[in-house]
Amino acid sequence: MAIGAIFGGPIAGFLVGNYGRKLAMMMCFLPLFVGYSLISSLDNIATLYLGRILTGVGTGMVSLSTPVYIAELSSSNLRGMLVGGFQLFLGGGMLLVNALGWCI
Repeated sequence: MAIGAIFGGPIAGFLVGNYGRKLAMMMCFLPLFVGYSLISSLDNIATLYLGRILTGVGTGMVSLSTPVYIAELSSSNLRGMLVGGFQLFLGGGMLLVNALGWCI
């Protein structure tokens, strides 16, 4: 997933710069949907790896485009809290998933 996220950032940067923030966020749906569809079908290990890479691309895209979109829509007195809160909850969610995966 981390390998896919490396490629998701530049893809989202291109989309944000050329097509706008809102459309870039909507385009994050495609790799996430295809990736999770592949993971759920799970025919072989290659399908799992491809699904994980695609979900990583989608996660990288979301991690870049969402804070930009939030920063543009929010008022100046709430901007830091909202963008920082997004990153905080994103990191906290990853920590929770990894901790639960370790426990199971």
